[in-house]
Amino acid sequence: MLTERSCTNKSKYEEIVHTEDSLAFPVVKWNNQIYRITNINVDTIKEKIGEIQHSSTEEMMNTPDNYSSYFKKGTTLWAIKGVKISNAIAIKGGDNYIKAIAE
Repeated sequence: MLTERSCTNKSKYEEIVHTEDSLAFPVVKWNNQIYRITNINVDTIKEKIGEIQHSSTEEMMNTPDNYSSYFKKGTTLWAIKGVKISNAIAIKGGDNYIKAIAE
């Protein structure tokens, strides 16, 4: 069973590079799919599927794969147990796993 809870203490996210700018919402692009980063913690992960290789807070027309507008290079991406990767993934942020939903 997938357990989720909202994040309220963002000071735990040592890997975040987000700044306020013109982006509509923070994203991760993995395997040519855009995922919108949420504030939902995920407690049940399955396996590591990749990591962020490109990071920028600037809005780009064509973003590279393994990109985030929110997390730094090296941040790990995870499959969520019981959830298809095409629907959502988890991102390791500090001591937590954050849910990102496919757009």
